[in-house]
Amino acid sequence: MSTAFESVAATRPRIRRDVLFTAAYDGVLFHNSSGGFKITSPSAYRLATLLVPFLDGRRTVAELCAKLPDPQRAMVGELVGALMARGFTRDIPADEADPATVLGADVAKRFASQIGYIDHYTDRAPHRFAAFRDSTAAVLGSGPVAHACALSLVRNGMARVAVVGTTDGAAAAEAAQLGVPSTVDEWSTAGAEPTWDDLAGADVVLVAGGPDAARLTHRLLAAGVPAGTTLVPAWTFGGHAVVGPATGADRRGCWYCAMLRLHANDGGGAAAEVWRTVAVGVPSTVDGPTGPLAAMIGNLLAFEVFRLTTGALPAETDGAVIVQDLESLDVVSERLAPHPSCVYCPPTPVPLDAVTLDPPPGGEDTDAAAAALAARDVLVQPHTGVFRRYDDESRDQSPVKVATLVFTDPAGTPRRISAFDVHHLVGARTRVLAHAAVAYADRLGVAAGAVVGRSLVDGRPVDLPRAEVEPFGAANADRAVEPSRAGAGAGFDPAAAVRDALASALASAALRAAIAGAPVTAVHLDTLGDDPELRFLIRAAANLGTTVDLLDLAAAAPGGAHVLLARHRDDPLWAVAADPSWRAAAVRALCDLVGLVQLRQQCGDPDAMDGRDPFLMDLDPHTLAATGTTGHRIDAAGTWRGVLDAVAAAGSDAVAVPVGGADLPAYGLHTVRVVLTGRAERTGSAVGTGRAVRTDRG
Repeated sequence: MSTAFESVAATRPRIRRDVLFTAAYDGVLFHNSSGGFKITSPSAYRLATLLVPFLDGRRTVAELCAKLPDPQRAMVGELVGALMARGFTRDIPADEADPATVLGADVAKRFASQIGYIDHYTDRAPHRFAAFRDSTAAVLGSGPVAHACALSLVRNGMARVAVVGTTDGAAAAEAAQLGVPSTVDEWSTAGAEPTWDDLAGADVVLVAGGPDAARLTHRLLAAGVPAGTTLVPAWTFGGHAVVGPATGADRRGCWYCAMLRLHANDGGGAAAEVWRTVAVGVPSTVDGPTGPLAAMIGNLLAFEVFRLTTGALPAETDGAVIVQDLESLDVVSERLAPHPSCVYCPPTPVPLDAVTLDPPPGGEDTDAAAAALAARDVLVQPHTGVFRRYDDESRDQSPVKVATLVFTDPAGTPRRISAFDVHHLVGARTRVLAHAAVAYADRLGVAAGAVVGRSLVDGRPVDLPRAEVEPFGAANADRAVEPSRAGAGAGFDPAAAVRDALASALASAALRAAIAGAPVTAVHLDTLGDDPELRFLIRAAANLGTTVDLLDLAAAAPGGAHVLLARHRDDPLWAVAADPSWRAAAVRALCDLVGLVQLRQQCGDPDAMDGRDPFLMDLDPHTLAATGTTGHRIDAAGTWRGVLDAVAAAGSDAVAVPVGGADLPAYGLHTVRVVLTGRAERTGSAVGTGRAVRTDRG
């Protein structure tokens, strides 16, 4: 007997409802909305026409083929196996209940299409539909969105719908004509507006638009969503209708989180209007949707209830919001990261565990880097993203790659941050995401009280002044610490973030020591010709009309790290980088300097910078006088562990502290600050500090 037949003989395949098959000149083509495949055989189409009508999940393949000879069984096995492997059919359990048994014959017949819709995606369709039908939804509102929502719930099978507000009677009339038990109740409220006591019988509460939707949603949220209840709001934000997020126990994000994100990404005054209605208690003056658009949003709300209660599909408002443009009608669903400043559902801060700083050996994998960047796209969204958008598609990506990220930091300042990479835009965007994460985390200021970091030397806890850790925050309002990004870093995992921050702190310490008089040597650029990346960067600078100096600050660097500063000979532009590898530090510093020159020339602004916070305020790099010259040390490479050992041997310590909130780490972007301290004083205030990313510029 055929192996293909044996592998599917015990299954009860049911073909999905969106599958079509078409005759091809040499076989049959199966396809649906997401793709297709072809089976090549002269008799394949004939077999499909005979077999597909019986793929209804009621019989096993063995039962269907009981009277067929082995060759035909093998053909059936191959066809069914191909369909199942590609998700075109689903194996139905033998004990699947009859909808009429679970729901009653009349209900099963009346809502057969809804039950079939669930069955298309998952199992136990009758029971899942019963969960929807037996739930109670309370629709709050008196406008067209609320009317359409209530009507849609009734039409799709919910047995009990409660309306809080003025109704147009359409839902009640529909319920009376269904021929199955269905009621539309009008709930009254004890006061002018509904409270959770008034809504005690509802499983899902829908704030269905209207001029008071935002205020009512906020008031219900502030009162606390009861256990077992889900709150789903729909409201107007400027020229957009917003639906969600679904709020309740064990759900991520809330209306307040959504408003904080929308506010940060709002280029107009839409947020101010919403906050006004919430704070003052007056109805919104923004016109809400009417006509077909209101019906569309009402149906969308009802469909979210269907998703939430049946689980047939993930609810689009579970940890997300749906945003619809009221003019173009374009709709987008965006994930919602809980906001660290939310007073109702603040995420728990992520502690910094011990990390292995030295990455495993191996070359750079561009595909893996692209996949890692794509996995963090949820952080970059136009409406509810932590960052709004990349703005680099129109740039001339030569000689180096330039990535620019646009967002508004938690202090309300619009930011445009750029980063550079020698090879590809993926690398530049990875770096700019890290740079933006530092700027974002440095402005949050969500915590208070003492700060306890972790020693990178021996792992013990170390107390730090909050002003050292949050130099842009309220704790440093008197400027006891210079506001600087030095010592802050970010990465796609905690180890990468710590490396970034440690390199920044070491670069800061070396630069300050050089300013104080430590020896600085100039590197002969003509000795770099044997390295392709360094040769490319030197030539790129020359092609941009820039003469470059490369200064080695190693004599001033703590821990034996290699610190190199690249400066424009005729302009106060500079970039500094630190790394255990001399070559890596040189490439990073030169790439960032070339990128800055390229950015200025392409945007036409002679004063353009990369948009990050200052590393060392008002430094003129030409004040660093080289005391000698040296050749390259391309082969000089150590380890981060070796750097930390040297820091410890010098009587110092490097203390790492996670900064910012839990929203970035939840999606794989970590931010850390490293403070260099004296070990003898590490339970008190820090004696040295650095702030910024692994590569730093002025």
